[in-house]
Amino acid sequence: MARQTTTKFMETRPLPIGPKGKIMKQDFDDLSKRDMATLVGKGLLMGGADVIPGVSGGTVALIVGIYQRLINAIKLWSPTTVINLLKNISGLWQSGTPRQNLIRALQDVDFFFVAPLGAGVASAIVVASKIIPKLLQTYPAQMNGFFFGLILMSTWVPYKLLERKGVREWISIAFFLILAFFLVGLQDANTPKGLLAIFCAGAIAICAMILPGVSGSYLLKAMGQYEYILTNLHDALALNGGAMVTIICFLVGIVVGITTFARVLSWLLKNKPALTFSALVGLMLGALRSVWPFQTAQKMPAMPAQWGATEIQSLVAMGIGMCLVGLLLYVGQKSENHSSPIHENNS
Repeated sequence: MARQTTTKFMETRPLPIGPKGKIMKQDFDDLSKRDMATLVGKGLLMGGADVIPGVSGGTVALIVGIYQRLINAIKLWSPTTVINLLKNISGLWQSGTPRQNLIRALQDVDFFFVAPLGAGVASAIVVASKIIPKLLQTYPAQMNGFFFGLILMSTWVPYKLLERKGVREWISIAFFLILAFFLVGLQDANTPKGLLAIFCAGAIAICAMILPGVSGSYLLKAMGQYEYILTNLHDALALNGGAMVTIICFLVGIVVGITTFARVLSWLLKNKPALTFSALVGLMLGALRSVWPFQTAQKMPAMPAQWGATEIQSLVAMGIGMCLVGLLLYVGQKSENHSSPIHENNS
């Protein structure tokens, strides 16, 4: 049984509601200034992690003590609860509809947890979208080296969660490693960039949020969509019409993924953990091919023929990436006291 985290954000905190369904101002002000500001800060940390391939927003959520509540909050956003929320919002303009109904509907989706956390995540992603594409363009080898170190060290998370490491698990790791290595090798400049491909990329990448140690940005990188999505996000913020359509399609994929695929993934984690984690280890290791900083013309990993400043800097960046994830894992392990909340019943 995993240790119960003591942070107050792990428990659903009801809003203070006074007479006639009104929020009690003093208590709500305290909540917004203290708790919500903290959640925005945690969202900033998660968003900054989510946009870097190899660093998992789920790992950060685990470290700052909101992982379990985040997973539970995701499950609350079902078509039924969303429709109920929209009805109560529209009911504000109708006479005789108590505001308390809206408050309850907001609580049903843990809105006052999700909203500030989401605002922090979105803010960090917007800022990063202006910086990372330029770094990738200016320092491609060094950035790939950094990403390689991040991702390589991150594979320790699903490997550690493998409670049984028998023959079947090693066969699964080997199979998915070879599969990912082969699929990543199929990438080229003609990687599909249509709206359907973007939709699928969003749906798949968001599933990484449920898994500490697995990066959604890394999945985008492995699918050949990472730079494309970041560039379009940057252009969409400049009100470029085509880029806005691309990002909207990506966001729709995220919504579909978080309400459907994430539930399937949660079921697999609960019922088939050995297969799930061994597959993740193999996929992460095999897809490292996409970020190895030294590549042949055929996109095969290789060692440089000559060692110059760029090559040395790439190796240093790789070491920095490994140390960064190692530090995050160390802090997370201490904060959770060696517990494994991913195996808790999230239903």
